[in-house]
Amino acid sequence: GNCKKIKSVNAEDDKIFILKNIFNKLNIHPESVLINFCRFDDIDEMKLDDLNKYFYDIWYPVVEDIEIFDRECNWMILISHDGDVGYISF
Repeated sequence: GNCKKIKSVNAEDDKIFILKNIFNKLNIHPESVLINFCRFDDIDEMKLDDLNKYFYDIWYPVVEDIEIFDRECNWMILISHDGDVGYISF
């Protein structure tokens, strides 16, 4: 699928960005998600609620792009190092 940018959302703005709001907007409600930071050689799994709560302890703006997806891999949320948020469905 094509990556669709989610407009008017920027993850760099930690005062107003709430990761779970993206999931709600896309009507995706997984209990746990997989997180990739680089080359899909080291993928972490955690509960979505924990990722939402600790997002800014896990993702570092400016230096990291991350992809978030579930085990079925029907969709992927991409957050770029500059805070842009995109969505792909497969």
